[in-house]
Order: sequence, then C-alpha cells, then structure tokens
Amino acid sequence: MRLTPFHPRTSQYCDVYNWSLWQNWLLADMYAPDHIQEYFAIRTACAVFDISPIPKYHILGPDAARFLDRIVTQDVSKCRIGKVLY
Repeated sequence: MRLTPFHPRTSQYCDVYNWSLWQNWLLADMYAPDHIQEYFAIRTACAVFDISPIPKYHILGPDAARFLDRIVTQDVSKCRIGKVLY
C-alpha cells in the first residue's frame, strides 16, 4: 500500500475514517460524515482532489506536440517545458 503526497497533511481531516485502495494507493473516500457536507464545502469553498493514482504518460518524438494538440484543449506549441499555461 502506498501513501500519496497529500496523505500526511489530509489524513488528519478524515473524521469518518472512510478509506479505500485505488491501484494500491490509500485514499480517503470521504472527509465529512455525509456527502451533503462535502457537496456544500465544494460548492461554497474549495476542494482538492488527489489524483496521484492516475497514470501519467511521457509523449516523446518529433510529432509529440502535434499529437497532444489533437487530444488536449490548449495549444501545446505555446507551452514551455516544465511550465503550465492557464
């Protein structure tokens, strides 16, 4: 079982101790006692979703930018390596 980078800071807020394994990563399913409180918090404040278990890919080669331009909404040619466009 692996712990995500968020785990040390967020595990203390998991009041209901509702955990699950996702691709061998330990994740909190809920932090509040019911979904209504979580829904209200997301709609009125801020939410962070831990997507650490989602696979990441390295796209390489001479046509990598052209390929990525077809599958993402941003113009990849305007991105610098290591920088994110908003």
